[in-house]
Amino acid sequence: MSNPNPNKELTMMMRHACFAIGLCIGLAGCAAAPPGVPRPLPDTTPESEVRIDPAIETAPREETPHAPPWQQALLEAMASGNVAGIEAEANAIIDARPTSPEAAFAFNALAQLALDQGNPNKARLYVERALAIADQAPQTHLLFGQIAHAQKRDSEALEAFARASQAAPDDPRPDAMAAAIYLEYLDLERALTFAGEAYRRQPADCRAIDTYADALYANRQYQQAIEIYETRQRQKTPCPPLESVLKNMAKIYEVHVQNSEAACKLYEALLSLSPDNPSYLASRNYQCH
Repeated sequence: MSNPNPNKELTMMMRHACFAIGLCIGLAGCAAAPPGVPRPLPDTTPESEVRIDPAIETAPREETPHAPPWQQALLEAMASGNVAGIEAEANAIIDARPTSPEAAFAFNALAQLALDQGNPNKARLYVERALAIADQAPQTHLLFGQIAHAQKRDSEALEAFARASQAAPDDPRPDAMAAAIYLEYLDLERALTFAGEAYRRQPADCRAIDTYADALYANRQYQQAIEIYETRQRQKTPCPPLESVLKNMAKIYEVHVQNSEAACKLYEALLSLSPDNPSYLASRNYQCH
């Protein structure tokens, strides 16, 4: 997994903005009953242990214009990362409409905030209240999966991602997040299946590209991994650098393809993310000689 972004405040602001937009889409309506879920994985869940995985971040979605008045102030607070504003606006909505879809939106906002602050147990309480109101909203199931993963309840996370995937068949995030979990457990075949589905849904989505490239790398399909990785460079809006992906691709160019020029550029990019990493420095010096 990648290391956390050193610009933590900016990252949190981006995540709130992206979550807000995705939540607008998720509460717009959803349909089918959840599909059969993947094979459960073992749970190792000490409640006191917290694992926030920086790779599990909400991917950017298209903006939803003309938000209703009740929602606008909360969206603005989320987009700017205004913690006090998020709490105030969300609680105002909950107090005014405690069992409405609007309240589900507000509970999800509070859950995302708690998760970003490193408190998945508190986040779970909020998202469960959102599910009690709107149990078919794909964004709520997606968020529940992220929270369950942070709590090391990966069986629950996979079930939630399956429901989100079924309810939002064009969204690559649920399958990409499931693939990341399977990669952690070295279930490489399932990881590749889910990552490939995420990429099929949205081949221009940065998360889908990165997860698919990682899964191909793990399955030793090096040439295909390079081809998918290089699509990042052709995006209208370039994908932000992700350390785990850069490291895998650098290793392919260094060992399997033996392209020193490409490896050199990737190790330089890795050093820009982790300047004090001695392994990156040694590899950069060797590949760029």
